Amino acid sequence: MKIRFYFFILVIPVIACGIQYGGSASPVPEYPAPIAVPTPIHGYVVVGDVNVRSCPSTACGVVGYKYAGEVVTADCEGSWCKVDTGWVYAPCLGMEGVCK
Repeated sequence: MKIRFYFFILVIPVIACGIQYGGSASPVPEYPAPIAVPTPIHGYVVVGDVNVRSCPSTACGVVGYKYAGEVVTADCEGSWCKVDTGWVYAPCLGMEGVCK
């Protein structure tokens, strides 16, 4: 009888609380999925004066220009590339896999 009594008093609450002998149960932390970060690509302008825009759209204003042969570092997203001063249409740049 005593053994059964101690079993119900000591073991059952431990199992019910999810606690294992020798420590407490720790929840597994959930981390957000990693965010893809574009890799900067070095290239050059392959056409004449290229408009540098304030956002990746022809509806955005022109904030500067890049000239044929000018070397640029760009992060490309779709058909637009972010350069030091704004956005340039990707087909205007000659880079690994970008120039169309």
